[in-house]
Amino acid sequence: MSYTNKILTVDLTKSTYSFEYIEENLQRYFLGGAGLSTKLLYDMLPPYIDPLSEENIVIFGTGPANGTLIPMASKFSIVSKSPLTNTIMKSFCGGRFGSFLKYAGFDFLIIKGKSHKPVCLLIDDDHVFIKNVEDIAYEGAIKTQEILKQRYGEDFEVVSIGPAGMNKVRYACLISEQRAAGTGGIGAVLGSKNLKAIMVRGHNLLKIKNKGKFFDFIKSFEKDINKHPASKVLRTHGTAAGLMNLQYLGALPSKNWLGETFDKAKNISAETIVENYTVKNIACFGCIIPCGHYNILKAQNFNGIKTIGPEYETQFSLGTIVGIDDPEILLYADYLTDELGLGQVHVGTTIAWIMEAFERGIITKKDSDGLDLNFGNKEGFIELLKKIAYRDGIGDILSEGSERASKYFKGSDEFLTTIKGMELHGHSPRVVKTQAIGYAISNRGPTHCEVRPAMEETGMIDGTIKDKGKVAKELSDWTAVCNSIVYCLSAEKLVGLKITDKVVDMINAVTDFYLNYNDIVEIGERINTLERMFNCREGFSSKDDKLPKRITSEPIHSGVSKDKITTEQELGIMKQEYYAARGWDKNGVPTEQTIKKLRLDFCIKDLATII
Repeated sequence: MSYTNKILTVDLTKSTYSFEYIEENLQRYFLGGAGLSTKLLYDMLPPYIDPLSEENIVIFGTGPANGTLIPMASKFSIVSKSPLTNTIMKSFCGGRFGSFLKYAGFDFLIIKGKSHKPVCLLIDDDHVFIKNVEDIAYEGAIKTQEILKQRYGEDFEVVSIGPAGMNKVRYACLISEQRAAGTGGIGAVLGSKNLKAIMVRGHNLLKIKNKGKFFDFIKSFEKDINKHPASKVLRTHGTAAGLMNLQYLGALPSKNWLGETFDKAKNISAETIVENYTVKNIACFGCIIPCGHYNILKAQNFNGIKTIGPEYETQFSLGTIVGIDDPEILLYADYLTDELGLGQVHVGTTIAWIMEAFERGIITKKDSDGLDLNFGNKEGFIELLKKIAYRDGIGDILSEGSERASKYFKGSDEFLTTIKGMELHGHSPRVVKTQAIGYAISNRGPTHCEVRPAMEETGMIDGTIKDKGKVAKELSDWTAVCNSIVYCLSAEKLVGLKITDKVVDMINAVTDFYLNYNDIVEIGERINTLERMFNCREGFSSKDDKLPKRITSEPIHSGVSKDKITTEQELGIMKQEYYAARGWDKNGVPTEQTIKKLRLDFCIKDLATII
C-alpha cells in the first residue's frame, strides 16, 4: 500500500495537534485526495457555517499515487467550504507539497480553529510546531516561501498565501512554489484562520506491497506516455497550447464573454511566449512531462521578473477576457497574481465585468478611483489587481467577487457571468455543450475541471445536446476518481478521457484492493453524490444549476461560432438527463435508493431536511 494511513489534525485556536488512523474501508470507498476529504468534511462540518469563521475546516489531502514513481501524480487536494460560493470547495495544486506530506507520514492534514496572530505551521516528520510570523504576515506569497526557507531550511516544502488571503479576498488562492490552488477562495479561508504558510519535510519511504505489479505498470505506462502525441504538445507548450485551438474553434472567450475570438490572440499564444520568453521547461515533482515554462520578462520596468506559466486559464483570465494582448503584461500579471495570492480566473473575470460596466457608463472614473478601466487598458488592469488584493477603494468592493459586487452598481448584474457566485472558467458553454451542462451542475461552481471539455473540443463527440447529460456523468466520474488518486488532469489524453482499464491498473498498482472497472465507476458516483449531498444540505438545488443570461440569451456576434447560444430549454434537457443518470430526482437531490446503493447511508438522516 502507498498510504501512510494517518491524519494530522491541528487546532489553531488551542495550539494543539493530534494523530489518528484512517479506516481501510474509507480508502476503499473514496481512494483518498478530494474524495476522502469530502467524507471527512461532511462528517465534521455542520451546515450553514460562515466559511470565513473559525468553525470552517480545511483538509489537505493526498492519494495513493502521490509520492510514488507514477508519472504526473504530484498534485494535492484542498477541500473546505468556499467563501465565494458557500458550496463545497475543492482546489488542486502541483509541486512537491503533497509528496512531502506523505513522506512526513501523513495522508491528510486537517486545519481547525483560528490563531490569534499570524502563524506558520511547520511539520518535520511527526514533529509539529506553530511559529509566529507576524513580521511577514503581509509579504507576497512567493517572497514568504523564500523567507521561511532561509529561516528553517531549504529542504522544506512551503505553501503560502499572499496579502489577498490575509485580507480575506473571497477568491484568494494558495501558492505552492509558483503554482496555485486557485479555485474557490482557499487563501481567504487560511487568512481567516491567520495561517500564513505551511512547511513540511519528511524522511519516511512509502512501502509498495506488490512491487512487481507496481514496476510493471510504471514501465508500461511510461512507454505509452512517451509515444503519445499529447506528450509532445504538453512538453512543448503546456496547457497554453489550447489558446489558439479555441481561437480556431470560435470558442475563446473575450471581453467579458461578449465575443469568442480575440483578434490579437497570437500575441499571447504559447508559441509567442515560448519563442520569446521561455528559458527552460519545468516539471512537477517526479513527473516526466515538463509542461511548466520558466519565463523571464525582458521589459526594463519589470526588472527580470520570473514566472512559471502561463497556463491556458491564465491566458484567458489575464488576457483575452480583459482585452490584454501584450505578452509582457500577461506574464507580469501572472507573477503578480501569484505574489498577491489572487485566484486568476476569479480576479480576471471580475475585472472584465467591471470593465464592461465602465464602458457602458454604469461606473465612471469617480467610482474607479480615477482608473481608466476600458478593455485592454494595461495600467488600469495592473493597478486594479493590487487594489483588490489590499481591499483599497473600489478594490474592496471587487474583492467580494463580481456577483456580490454587482449589488453596488445598478444594472451591472445584467452581464454577470457567474454560477453559484463563481465566475466562469475559460471554455465556452455556448459552443461546447459538455461545458454548458458541466458548468451548471458542477458542485464547486463553473470550472472545466469537473466535466472536461476535451472530447467535444477535439471533435471526438458532436456539438449537439444529444446524450450530453449522460456524457457529463461519465466525465465527472473520471475527474472525481482522478482528484482522489490524486492525478493531474492534464494527463487525461494519456490515460483516457473517461475511466479506462489504464486507470484501473494504476489504482491497483498502488493499492491492494484489487478493484475492477465497475468498482472504480462506483467510487466516482459515490464522490459526486456525496458532494451533491453537502450542497443540498447547504440549501442548493436544481434552481442553482443554471447558466448566466449572457450565455442563454446573447448570441456570439461574429466569427466561426456566430449566433451560438445554449438556451435554458437545452440546459433543462441536459440537466434532467444528468440527474437521471446519477439516480437523483428531478430537483437534483440524490434518492434514498441511490444513497444506499453507494454506501452513503450516513446521509439518509439529512434527506428529511433537504426534501
